[in-house]
Amino acid sequence: MKENQTAVLNKRSIKFVTISLYLFITACGGGGGGGGGSTSSTSAVTNQAFGGAWKGTDPYGITWYALSTDNGKFRFISLNTREQGHGTGSVSGNTATINYTLIPPVGYTLTAQLGGGASSACNGSGTIQQRQTFAATMNCTDTGTNATWASSVSLAYLSLYDRDSSLSTIAGNYLDGAYTLNINSDGTIFEQIPSTGCVVNGQVSIIDTAFNAYDVTVTYSNCVSGWWIYINGQTFTGLATLDNTVQPEVLIGGLNGTSTNGYHFSVTFEFPRL
Repeated sequence: MKENQTAVLNKRSIKFVTISLYLFITACGGGGGGGGGSTSSTSAVTNQAFGGAWKGTDPYGITWYALSTDNGKFRFISLNTREQGHGTGSVSGNTATINYTLIPPVGYTLTAQLGGGASSACNGSGTIQQRQTFAATMNCTDTGTNATWASSVSLAYLSLYDRDSSLSTIAGNYLDGAYTLNINSDGTIFEQIPSTGCVVNGQVSIIDTAFNAYDVTVTYSNCVSGWWIYINGQTFTGLATLDNTVQPEVLIGGLNGTSTNGYHFSVTFEFPRL
């Protein structure tokens, strides 16, 4: 009960004052020799939304995009080094917890700043203000040497995430270097890459039509060059977003998969629309 409710408007009667004061004191657990009455109040904790498209720089100067969804999917994507962290995340109040595996591009190891090995298992936590900021500190362990290292990143929310998603929106042709990736109106993906021989077939799927994030699955075949021969028949999965804050708009995302000889690899992309 609010304190001003114990006051008597216009002081109509002493009797009304007495009753009001009695109710106030009783509600507060007062009264001479009372039986130890007490009250407690709790307020529900509102969890911040986890979903978003984010961008920031770590202490090593590496620029990271992050894609997260409200159902807990999460990835760090470096378009500079082509490295990627893929995993899951959750939120309690405004505290975000992330768990992910950090992996290099096909045929490479991680850069020295990120452990230098084949992959690292990472976990982190930090503060998230939904659709605004996301700051986290991470601890990682190299999966080969068990060496540990730490990092941090502060990410700013990218409003492009607020754009609705649909298969008709993402459909079209995108420039992959000298080659063209096609996304059909039903979400099917196709690309031929003569430099490696790879043929790429896959599917784009909608996660939530209210937000600009897509599930992506692709399978590689016919690869004949370098490390890509170990990607034949392998399926890579990940997330993508369509950046319409630039012209032409750009398809940005990251996929992860395992080679036939047991290595975990990253495929990142930043393809402008044709």
